[in-house]
Amino acid sequence: MQEERRPGQLGEYWLSQRKNSPVWCRTWFDTQSRGRQTRRASLGTRDFEEAQVRLAEWYIAQRALNNEPPERVTFKEILDRWFKAVGCKQERDGESALGAVDIFTEFYTRDGHESTIAEVTEKTHEEFLAWFAARPTRFGTPPSPGYMHRVIGVGVAALNWAKKKEMVRSVPFLKNVTVSTDDERKARPMTQGMLARFLNACTPATEHVWLWALWSINTMARPTAVVRLTRAQLDFDERTVDLNPRGRRQNKKRRPVVPMTATILPYARAAGPLVIPYSTTKGTRELKSIRQGFDRVRARAGLPEDVTTYSIRRTMSRELRRRGVPGLDIAGMLGHKVKGFSTTEGYAEFDPDYRGPAPRAIDVYCAELSPLLRRPITLSAVTPPARRRTRRQSASAALVQADKMVGADGIEPPTPCMSSKCSTAELRAYPESACELRTSDETQTIQKQALRLVEDHHVKGAFPVDKQGNSSPFEPTGVQQETKG
Repeated sequence: MQEERRPGQLGEYWLSQRKNSPVWCRTWFDTQSRGRQTRRASLGTRDFEEAQVRLAEWYIAQRALNNEPPERVTFKEILDRWFKAVGCKQERDGESALGAVDIFTEFYTRDGHESTIAEVTEKTHEEFLAWFAARPTRFGTPPSPGYMHRVIGVGVAALNWAKKKEMVRSVPFLKNVTVSTDDERKARPMTQGMLARFLNACTPATEHVWLWALWSINTMARPTAVVRLTRAQLDFDERTVDLNPRGRRQNKKRRPVVPMTATILPYARAAGPLVIPYSTTKGTRELKSIRQGFDRVRARAGLPEDVTTYSIRRTMSRELRRRGVPGLDIAGMLGHKVKGFSTTEGYAEFDPDYRGPAPRAIDVYCAELSPLLRRPITLSAVTPPARRRTRRQSASAALVQADKMVGADGIEPPTPCMSSKCSTAELRAYPESACELRTSDETQTIQKQALRLVEDHHVKGAFPVDKQGNSSPFEPTGVQQETKG
């Protein structure tokens, strides 16, 4: 005699209602308990047909897949399982992965039919690409090739994950769109005047863009790394900024530990839990992306469209190179790997003069930029924390000091600065290739004041004087001794 099927039965589960309750429940026998007790879980609906659908969705999500044929597994099921297991855990792309899953689901569940893996063929994928290219984004514009590339990559990752986990016997190949993913090379570097125009175009509504740009100048980090920066990543004892938050795994877009410049120090101390907060009418919340606000400020400043969020990073890279900062220091600031230094670089942040030339050059650049801004950059008047010297460094310093003395009298010999007939301002003049020539006396006066304040942030005499008596703020290889006439 054939066993009678219960209402809405799927395998070992069926629909039932509790006494005095019209809500339908998912029901099953608990074989692990004594006496095969009946268990129920509410489906949250009084409609029988809707309860059947919810039971079916739950059953599909919970069933075990073991080398199933492609005809028995839907593409939507694979996408949902992948997102719950992998996609939602991605620190950076969790929300974008969910959006990609929704786009695939929208196309492959049209007309109420859920396409199986076997139905995802080359022809249907070409139809999907044509449909996706004509589908407007939430901004009302066609999707860019880079956006399409990322969305299709989610589908490819989900299928490959299902094949690796032996859920499906075979998966189709999804051809991706061709796109140049190197955003840094396409970004146009900005001159100092262009950067000043950009910062002056920021309004109170785009305060977060101004703050993001200032942190980008001083850390040279990628746009997303600055957007997601938190106070927990700031180390005020060592004066460093860890661009890679705790718990995030490094990838090929490496986020290094960079020194905290004197320019950014007051802003770091004033920062809350979110370094770049986004203020709205409903309060302050986490900033998801800087691109929309950046585009508004760029349009208001009248800058070309090839000025992108990566332009500041490229600008500072070229600026530091032009100012004589060693290439190894610039590579470290950018997070680029240098052959033969991948392991050694992990201990670079413990150097007493960690990337010394780079932060000093950035501070000088900000001192030049500040007089051009309607809202000058605030500079801190504190000195860096004293670094504990090792025994070898202390001995070396003692030898250098003894070498500068004459006999037992301890009389210091005259330095090249004493015999030079040029003024202090001339000694500390900028190289012509490092800054623009200015004709305004007022601007030059403000600039000199800013430069003196910048020098006070670092160790006294950090800008060396060479044998010819020339002083350079960009290559602090020694200690300048101040003398009294």
